[in-house]
Amino acid sequence: MTAHQADGSGAINRSRQGFLALPWNAWHAWAAFLGLAAAGVWLRPAISVGETRYLTVTWNMWLTNNHIQLSLDGAAYGHKPPLLFVLMEQVWDITGPIESVARLVPPSLTALCFLLIAYAAKLLWPERATLAAMAPPLLLSFLIFILFGQLVLFDGALTLFALVSITGLLLLMRNRPVAGTLLFGAGIGLGLLTKGPVVLVFTLPAALLYPVWREQLPDNPGLGQWYTRIGAGVLLGAAMGLTWVVLAVNASGAEFGYELLWRQTAGRIVSSFAHQKAWWFYPAVLPVIAFPWFFYTGAWNKRCWRGALGEWQFRFLVTAIVSALLIMSLISAKRLSYMLPLYPLLALMFARLLDGTQPPRRQYFATIAICLASAGFAALALGYGVKAIPAYVVDGISPWLGPAWIGIAVLAWLAQKISPDVRIDSYVWTRVALISVLMLVTQVGLSKLFDRLDAYKVLAVIPDVANVPLAVQGNHFGEFGYASRRRQPVASLKTAEAIHQWSKDNPDGYLLMHTSRSRRFTKTTPLHVIPFRTFEFGVWKASCFTGELKCE
Repeated sequence: MTAHQADGSGAINRSRQGFLALPWNAWHAWAAFLGLAAAGVWLRPAISVGETRYLTVTWNMWLTNNHIQLSLDGAAYGHKPPLLFVLMEQVWDITGPIESVARLVPPSLTALCFLLIAYAAKLLWPERATLAAMAPPLLLSFLIFILFGQLVLFDGALTLFALVSITGLLLLMRNRPVAGTLLFGAGIGLGLLTKGPVVLVFTLPAALLYPVWREQLPDNPGLGQWYTRIGAGVLLGAAMGLTWVVLAVNASGAEFGYELLWRQTAGRIVSSFAHQKAWWFYPAVLPVIAFPWFFYTGAWNKRCWRGALGEWQFRFLVTAIVSALLIMSLISAKRLSYMLPLYPLLALMFARLLDGTQPPRRQYFATIAICLASAGFAALALGYGVKAIPAYVVDGISPWLGPAWIGIAVLAWLAQKISPDVRIDSYVWTRVALISVLMLVTQVGLSKLFDRLDAYKVLAVIPDVANVPLAVQGNHFGEFGYASRRRQPVASLKTAEAIHQWSKDNPDGYLLMHTSRSRRFTKTTPLHVIPFRTFEFGVWKASCFTGELKCE
């Protein structure tokens, strides 16, 4: 009898020894990801507008100590639920409002996925110990997961809570109804408090499609029993999420409720005001989403798939991935970062497909090398003036970055020279090393471009910026609230009359404005011009807009 054929009951009992009884690969992946995240915090600023906005919301929470009413520069903020902000603010209560500390909170949550995925693999395949060891580094080898999982975004935390809910489903499959129902519901509730109802996309369809994959599930619960437990879990999660919604709407009013429940939820599904893309966007970029394992032909072998699909575990993963991908394709708003909760499922799927296969052949390494070399030559081509690319992007790419990518491509090609006797999990760690080097080199090579996304560069020219009156012409997105450590909101002025009145009331203040718009409001030249994002910000004294023209 082989290890794969051994009775699973003992292994299932061993999985109950505790969450900490995990393979070392899980802890190595956890530590490696946190190291990459810490390096990212050191190598790049908080990127405007996303990271800077969320830091400002956290800053406002820290100032007011109000965990129910979220605010952004003095206005109610209904774009996101409070959980991630509360966690960052609670850490600040201990350390003080240190930017690097807050920026490490989201990746610290993401990093827990490397531990939880190993536990999920043990529940799925208790008789295949190698899969619990292979899944964490596989998750770490996905380029998009590393890229977005370390940013101050909600998708990394959402990935963790979706995986918590999926783990609850696995416990239900193993006839642990109380723990399974509570974990399934808690994952949904925490996901709702992190990013809203989108957590249901990654957890509920696979649970509802139970008849599709339950065949051969040992001692599988009956349909009535299963759906009762799923319903109880959903009610638990909904109660957790709705508790905050009721408190927030009562505190902030009906307009906030409309923003939160309609514009930010239903609006993004039907006709998004931001990040709107065609339904075929995600299928079209699947090679990018699943890079680099999409190009490993061994994972697409018909015989391998035929054998895997005979297992309920694999059918469960495929059901969860396909249903989530279809639903996300129908939702109006689309970004690559929105796919993060799929990656633990993809890693488990690829772990099963790779288990027992031969190490990758030469064609796989050649494909990876060609992809990286193509990116390197494209970066080199930018130096010769590609008109379709904005000049600030071209100028922001270090001239050595293209050759560095080509060099990494050469390393990927040379990896084929490794002895064929090396195990498949060693090749997985090779991919991790390759992607990690690629990430670090790229962040160093884009340091000049990152400068254009750094709000501190704009504020550095304003004396005593934390205390002087400050305004921005037009809309702004919280870029300067936390960066300036202001206790008063940054004013938003949209008309000439508003600018004139604010300038009269705050003669010692400063106004930030796109230089391309300035002629509509003043004929004076700005004190400073700072490149920021895709435009240039000018800095004027308020006296330039009062008719006195004393702008010194």
